[in-house]
Amino acid sequence: MKLLVFSTVIPTKKNLRVKTFETLHKALKKRIPTELIWVVYQPDQFEKIMMDDQTIYCIQDFNDGVDLLKKLNPDLVLVPNRKEPIQHSASLAGKTLGIPLIGFSGAKIDNRLFGEKFENMKVEGQTRAAFKKLLQNKLPADSEEQSKFLRRARFFLYKYRFFIKTQLSVKRNIFKIFFLLLRDFVNFGSSASLPFNTSLDHYLLHDKLEVGRHQYYGIPAEKISVVGNPLLDDIFHKISTVKTRTKINNQIKILIFTDSLYEHGIWSYKERESFLKNLFGKLQEDKTILFDIKIHPTTESETYYQGLFKKLGLSAKIFQSEDLYDLINNYDIIVTYGVSTTHTELSLCGKKTILISTKHLPTFLLVDEAIKAGLIRQCNNFMDLIPLIHDFHEQEINLTNEFIEQRDKYFYKFDGKSGKRAADSIIQFFETMKSKSN
Repeated sequence: MKLLVFSTVIPTKKNLRVKTFETLHKALKKRIPTELIWVVYQPDQFEKIMMDDQTIYCIQDFNDGVDLLKKLNPDLVLVPNRKEPIQHSASLAGKTLGIPLIGFSGAKIDNRLFGEKFENMKVEGQTRAAFKKLLQNKLPADSEEQSKFLRRARFFLYKYRFFIKTQLSVKRNIFKIFFLLLRDFVNFGSSASLPFNTSLDHYLLHDKLEVGRHQYYGIPAEKISVVGNPLLDDIFHKISTVKTRTKINNQIKILIFTDSLYEHGIWSYKERESFLKNLFGKLQEDKTILFDIKIHPTTESETYYQGLFKKLGLSAKIFQSEDLYDLINNYDIIVTYGVSTTHTELSLCGKKTILISTKHLPTFLLVDEAIKAGLIRQCNNFMDLIPLIHDFHEQEINLTNEFIEQRDKYFYKFDGKSGKRAADSIIQFFETMKSKSN
């Protein structure tokens, strides 16, 4: 079976989407021979990459969605259930060419966006943040060397041109194309969610809470499979390895998990610089505290932090590609800020964490419950940080029964087998479609 997926980064970088597809691919290969075809959409063109039973193409190799599917000829296409321009182009082309389409909930841990009341997380100033992002000279996964004038806006226009060319290829009415263009730009300006894609052939959902949202959009129950979240499989197997570090002298080792608030247009460059200088400066005041940092694996620049450390005279280690669970046992406490799926992972594994409050930002799934259970402590002022670290260091923490109940409520079958269930559902759907076409 040839399965086509899309990514914003070359899959040697391990973001959430890459991890999701790798989990699915691993589970599928245990059942049937599966070739995973990646199409990476980013501004820079690259040569086709071959690795084992995976092939990686860049979007610039194709004129539009129809050209893409004709050349790659996949058996199935896996796309999100929201209409992002490139991936929606593939779904339009798939419908025209008769290639089955499977929708998935997206590579995320937090499923509250699909709760019973259909409430979206809102951040103050979203419209302003959206336009700030659009005017940036880099995309989140870019290095400093890739920075070019209005690079993000120019690539946004490239993606939308690809979408328009796909609509023309599938013979969509020109007036409808113009109407959708206006709608999408209004939605972008108001930071509205991407439109829901109701034209897919089957949907893989993380949680039963999502079923209501899909049925609200008219998706029949027979097109839905609730499989759990494949992202959680690896976490399930790794959280049992998390331990408390043996105390050595009076030293307290801190690992700072940064957040890409600047890269996502939430912070300005000055806001990021000011926050980090205050954080590092405060920790330096206590000679018993040693700290290193772990930056985002794809969206943050190691070069920036190296320059900042040199300016501040710091010798802390900078981790980026390393796995969270390969690091945290070497540290007593995690210090973090912003809004990140990492906060949910830290809650799940019960690692002592201090969350520095960042105005206007919500918490991720299970973080409030972890705070209530004493697994995470909040810091609202840098003046309180040092005393909080020492107090937390002496405290013993344990997962409470109430916390475990909340965890099981949020995560459908948290058992490490979501990838297998998703693979079983994909194979069953594939075989059903094959039998219909014969």
